[in-house]
Amino acid sequence: MLRTVSRRSFLMVAPAATLAACTTDLAPVTYADPLADLHTRLGATAPLDAPAKAGPTVALVYGSNIERLLQHKEDADKILKQFGPLTNTSAMSDIDPQPLITGGIAVLRVKYPGIKPLDDLAAARAQHFSTTIVLDFRQVLGKTVGHRTTASLYAVFLDARQVPISRIEVTGEGIMGAVGWTYKFREASDKAVLMFKEKVDQYWS
Repeated sequence: MLRTVSRRSFLMVAPAATLAACTTDLAPVTYADPLADLHTRLGATAPLDAPAKAGPTVALVYGSNIERLLQHKEDADKILKQFGPLTNTSAMSDIDPQPLITGGIAVLRVKYPGIKPLDDLAAARAQHFSTTIVLDFRQVLGKTVGHRTTASLYAVFLDARQVPISRIEVTGEGIMGAVGWTYKFREASDKAVLMFKEKVDQYWS
């Protein structure tokens, strides 16, 4: 079943507000398949790293986990308000998922200059796009010093019939350190975006 998510489209063109973080634990996010809330088929059914060639029109749609990331942001903001002047501003900046989101979009815009952001797959189908790419994101934060934080980008390539024919998955990581305590999510995001570009260039045309 297809759906429209009202909060997706603004992220295509505008930076998100800063995501708060502090030394208290944040509840982990439970992630779904990128197409779980969008399509009758799962993104995992598409072959991993399969070559795919885009048609003359390309649509960009956010995957199922963007709402989970935005909710995570809201939850973190509520937690941070309890700390007032003791706010860890370094962690606040680091945990923001926007660089991962805009980085993934930028890779696809360079590859497909005419790519058009849409709210959902139904809109892409109604406008008869020859190719649709669903871009999805995951954030897993470490718990304490020495723990791993990961940033992941998932992209599913759908043909004119909206059949998933290829998928790309990459994960960057950072290790939480004691100096200038942060989750190292920005570091992980930068790595993920670089790996995503390499795979898009290698497998999609």
